[in-house]
Amino acid sequence: MKVKEYANSQAATTRDTSNASRVRGNKETSEKERSSRSDSEEASATASISGRAREMAKAKDAASAAPDTREARIAELKRRIAAKEYNVSADDVADKMVEEHLKTRDLG
Repeated sequence: MKVKEYANSQAATTRDTSNASRVRGNKETSEKERSSRSDSEEASATASISGRAREMAKAKDAASAAPDTREARIAELKRRIAAKEYNVSADDVADKMVEEHLKTRDLG
């Protein structure tokens, strides 16, 4: 009787070990699948970020290369305002506001 019990317990242990290996194998396979999906998704994300980064660098270079005419213009306007030499007609301001509204009304 003891031999049968031992044989049955060994068979049960073997079955349990076999099932555990199969489960581990499935787990390892699914981890590999997830890992490969993550790698391809990451490569895709990296590619789009790199493209975006190149565009941003190009825009930054273009902006850096542009002359500082805006700063010079602002300094001149500040000087004229302080000297009370800068006058803008209300009609000009109203015309510009209407013009900008007409250009942007369909945008938003």
